[in-house]
Amino acid sequence: MMPLTTSDVCGQTLRYRPVVGQELEYGVEFRLICQDAREPEVRRRCRVRYRMIALTDEHWEAEFTTHPFTATGPYSGPEAVERLMGMLSQEVTPVPGPSLAPPDIQARFDSMAKWAARQRKAQVTDMKVYPGLFLFCSGRMKANFQGELLATTSNTNMPMLVGQLAGLPLCRLSDKDASAPFGYKDYRKVNLLRKGDEESDPVATSVFLLQTVKPKTSNDPNVAAFDLECEIAGGANVGANIRVSGTGYSEFSINDSMPIGGNTDYEVSGVTFAGRGNSYLVRVSFQRLDPWRRTLFDAMLLPTATALDRENLPRLTPEQLSGLRTAFGKARSRTGPDIVSMLFYNAPPPYDSAIHETIEEIASRDLDDGAVPDESSRDRRDREEMINQARSLRTRWKQMWKAATVVEREWSDTSGSFKIAARMLGRTETDVALQRIDNGQRIYVPLERLGKIDQEIAETFALSPEALRGL
Repeated sequence: MMPLTTSDVCGQTLRYRPVVGQELEYGVEFRLICQDAREPEVRRRCRVRYRMIALTDEHWEAEFTTHPFTATGPYSGPEAVERLMGMLSQEVTPVPGPSLAPPDIQARFDSMAKWAARQRKAQVTDMKVYPGLFLFCSGRMKANFQGELLATTSNTNMPMLVGQLAGLPLCRLSDKDASAPFGYKDYRKVNLLRKGDEESDPVATSVFLLQTVKPKTSNDPNVAAFDLECEIAGGANVGANIRVSGTGYSEFSINDSMPIGGNTDYEVSGVTFAGRGNSYLVRVSFQRLDPWRRTLFDAMLLPTATALDRENLPRLTPEQLSGLRTAFGKARSRTGPDIVSMLFYNAPPPYDSAIHETIEEIASRDLDDGAVPDESSRDRRDREEMINQARSLRTRWKQMWKAATVVEREWSDTSGSFKIAARMLGRTETDVALQRIDNGQRIYVPLERLGKIDQEIAETFALSPEALRGL
């Protein structure tokens, strides 16, 4: 089948058609990179759930709720965020009495304490200024049938001029015809904090976003696809020179007439976020979540069929795994966050590999075992830290192995003679077990028959039935 353009499949009929009582959930990710900052990357996720409550001839209304994430997954509940805010808001109380530290060291201590206090204040400010992405929140929203957000009852501003979180998944459609490029102007507000003035409160300023939408070809006849280009210039009323330019895409379902997903990459200058730098690369993405995509999203993986591909979940080389095993194998060694990060954000090693067995052995230790009378407090802290790191890695690997069994993707052989949409159940030494999506049938495919990418995924993530039962 030839690829179809948006105009071929929808023409003038492309409109939002929600149904009262319908519920949709989207995963939103905000990723910011600032090379000239001490913490160059910020990555935040949240889920947004909508429930359609009203329809009129001119607009539709929905209730929405947001569920923010930590760095490793969703918060357990609002109480967890409140505890974190309480901890961040605590002031450091100086120890009474004269200091015994030399003046230069004391000055260094004071400087570090002030920096830590500014970081805590910035984080608390982020959580208060950008609810929804950082805090649990709820409200009601109103939009027209072209996807223009008309009103919200809760302030859900996102950082870096991205707009309202409640309206982020809305793919804007033409008010006339979807067959040709069209543009529109959005009025947005940003809470601006000037560079070098971290102690001040955010100042609200207004900007206009100019966005152009271009229909593009789609390989799926049930999906309308668009390319996006946007540009912002504003902030002169507070003496700031704000510049934002971005490109991206969005996809719209023709079956149920609601958005599917999309992302936009921005280049931003003239705006400070949490006191970090003044120039950024920002990616904002959203994806509609069904049960298996939600499992991937909550596991901090890409919520698509390509989540397990090498480019989205890199693999460590045998040489790297050997070096990491050596680092963890030293009983009194502080492994460091960089080593843990390498293991944490890459695909798990083979289930029965040497590094897996090493981490499993360390994670299974009792924190009180192995203590010796002359062990220093630092040695004990290092040992306990390594055990906790190993347990965290073991939990992460189990999460990824389980997530791999829910991914719905297309499997094929080396020749392309067969293609099957299926979920991976597990494998033996010679075969991979798949469950077909169309009829639920379980089939076994020889590993040697699979294409290169499929074979690698099966060998990396598919576990034996015994190993799966042990997770």
